[in-house]
Amino acid sequence: MIFVVDYLAPMYLRYGIPRNRVFLASEGRRLQPALSSTRTSPSKLFRRQPTCTRSSATPATTEEYFQAEGSHGQDGVWSVVIPTYNRLPILLKCLKSLGEQTLAPEFGLQAYEVVVVDDGSSDSTVETLEEMKHDLPHVRLIVQSNNEGAAVARNVGVKAAKGDTIVFIDSDMVVVSSFLYEHASKLHTARGEFGDDLTFSYGRVINTDNFEDPCSEPFKLSDSSAAFFATGNVALSRRCLMAAARSDATACCEGPFDTEFSEYGWEDLELGERLRQQGTRIVQCPTAAGYHYHPAFTVDQIPALISQERQRGRNGARFFLKHPNLGVRLMVQLTPLHYGLWFLLTLGGLLNEDVWRPLVGALVRIGRPRAAQGVLSPILNWHCVCAVRSEARALGIFT
Repeated sequence: MIFVVDYLAPMYLRYGIPRNRVFLASEGRRLQPALSSTRTSPSKLFRRQPTCTRSSATPATTEEYFQAEGSHGQDGVWSVVIPTYNRLPILLKCLKSLGEQTLAPEFGLQAYEVVVVDDGSSDSTVETLEEMKHDLPHVRLIVQSNNEGAAVARNVGVKAAKGDTIVFIDSDMVVVSSFLYEHASKLHTARGEFGDDLTFSYGRVINTDNFEDPCSEPFKLSDSSAAFFATGNVALSRRCLMAAARSDATACCEGPFDTEFSEYGWEDLELGERLRQQGTRIVQCPTAAGYHYHPAFTVDQIPALISQERQRGRNGARFFLKHPNLGVRLMVQLTPLHYGLWFLLTLGGLLNEDVWRPLVGALVRIGRPRAAQGVLSPILNWHCVCAVRSEARALGIFT
């Protein structure tokens, strides 16, 4: 029964939210880093920069900003944008893997930079990266004094990026040495086939709790995702990205990501919806594998996970308000079917986290954290669907 629930519960898996992504709340908000060119002197790679804020000095639109700085970036330079928040140990593994990449001049990958945006970390991320600047020649660190969330951090990273191609990954991702090469090969083939740059490559994300050797994790069915666009492992042209930014008056003054999505969830899939609407194509790139580390589930994570799912629900309603179509409604679970499913599996919330806590704790103690996740999954989804319905009513959306 545990395993039936484990695979039934994430019905939204088919709409692009990987099941294991639910269990990340203890690591805080996701951030993105700013990139540095490989030709930049080490003293400049880790310069402290002010928090990105709205001011009269900021260009009125992202389009104006990029016209002023070179609208399409430097030819042949790729920029990997990584937000981070209190994830120093796994971030160091992430950056080490990015320091061992294979170039592909024949595919338009002549050089690359890694832009790390620290989103107000309270650990020693900033100090450690500054001390290690000579060991991380590709990295430029941008420091924000406050934790402003993933959308803001990614926008800061995109603005700082110098390349004509932007790559998004998370700071808890360890990639293979051919990661950039494989993305470049796929995009080069697509551009030759279609004659434009309206294609992005989507790499494989493999979830793991093996910190010592994350790349040893095999691909699992639960790692599958049908998301059109998510920032865990994608590469696309800067031109394509900024076209999507200009298509949204809400987002464009800050960057491609809509900063109204200040809580957890959906800011990347909302951008994906705009990319889809402008005719952007997706090409799968499973050989550009990234191993997404998160610690094994523990009972102590439950309160933070519930809070995260409520945030996801509220942001889901905002997502549907911007894009009121059937696909988005299904993604955010704003349907009677989703509500009915989780109502039945939790008896309308009676089978809640307090009821299942002893069983969940017992499963964790005997070394079955994934089974414990399966038991908890319907409860988390119940909190999510309740939040999305409540926020939808508050926004005047007919549910």
